[in-house]
Amino acid sequence: MMILAKISKILAASFFLLTLLGDTTEACKCYFSHPQRAFCSYKIAKRQKERRRMNLAKVSTFLAASFLLLTLLGDTTEACKCYFPHPQTAFCSYDIVLRVKFLRGYGIKTTRVYKGPEEMQNLRDFDTPPRGGACGYSHEGSFREEYLVTGSLEGDRVTITICDLIIPWARLTLAQRRGFTSEYSKGCSCSIVECHSECSITSNQCVRADSRMPPNLRDFQNKHMACLPQVEKNGTCTWKSLDTQES
Repeated sequence: MMILAKISKILAASFFLLTLLGDTTEACKCYFSHPQRAFCSYKIAKRQKERRRMNLAKVSTFLAASFLLLTLLGDTTEACKCYFPHPQTAFCSYDIVLRVKFLRGYGIKTTRVYKGPEEMQNLRDFDTPPRGGACGYSHEGSFREEYLVTGSLEGDRVTITICDLIIPWARLTLAQRRGFTSEYSKGCSCSIVECHSECSITSNQCVRADSRMPPNLRDFQNKHMACLPQVEKNGTCTWKSLDTQES
């Protein structure tokens, strides 16, 4: 829809421009002057006509280039659809989980490694898809506060996109901080699943709250709970509150 709106605006503006620059002979009222004046005026008119032709050519080129650009770029919002899972799922599925400070450009300074090679402590920058492309990330927040960040690791290069968790550390609940520090890793053998209708689960699964469950339960699970194996229940995974201590 955004692309169609852009094309409509470009076509409307271009049509208006073509109207202004187009052939105005129909509105022409003739006056036959002295031959000398006609001779001089003809040269001016010829130059104006040439300029008009050049302007029309420029507009045509502009339209063609705009259409090609829109075709190549497409709607970038369609190319990047993010799904944000429970923090525990994010911790277990991503290659790295760090607490960092962003620097100018694509610089980064690690203050703590929660998951990933110890070399991540010396991380100085990160990769990301081109800005405006498929989920490229450019930091526009504070450069002073710390952030909890997840990312992918390819060789010794870290890639961060807008679909990763990038949350100011100060905004995490105490339970989430404890989760990233020590508890979420204990639940990576468990699986948090979505159920939008009646479904059966296995002993290593916990159901993530949806619209059929009490309001705000999903938010409470995200902020205060983890899906962990219970020794007293033969390792069965169940929801457990992490609101017991600060980390």
